[in-house]
Amino acid sequence: LHLGSNGLQPAGAWELAALSSAPSLHTLNLDLRNNGLGDEGAQALARLQTAPEMRTLRLYLQKNNLGPAGAQALASLKDCPALRHLRLYCSGNKVGPAGAQALVTLAEAPALQILWLDLRNAHLGDAGACALAGLGGGPPLHTPHLGPGHKW
Repeated sequence: LHLGSNGLQPAGAWELAALSSAPSLHTLNLDLRNNGLGDEGAQALARLQTAPEMRTLRLYLQKNNLGPAGAQALASLKDCPALRHLRLYCSGNKVGPAGAQALVTLAEAPALQILWLDLRNAHLGDAGACALAGLGGGPPLHTPHLGPGHKW
């Protein structure tokens, strides 16, 4: 679903989170970039963790006014039982060091094989980079966009 730049607010995210109850949901690509979801919208989307058969999730949340609380909510996606492949695009938000530390816990997802984090311009600072460095022992990790000047 491509719903970027549609003026969605947290209420829209709560409605979309109802997709988690679809019994045969295996793959979800949800493009919500450049909306006004904020931390409350991220909390709503964290409900996707209850999708029992979801194996692949791609959330495009660039420029959505997410802060550390939103990142902490999204970190609960690690509780999605069948999740193998997670791509989380959070560039242009103020995730900060505390949010980065929370996102590191996504590597604890029991079935996760690939974690892809886009955290460009996410106000991580040195502390956030140190937190992300802790991902080395987790699943195969693809982090193509941690900041300016990175070439992959």
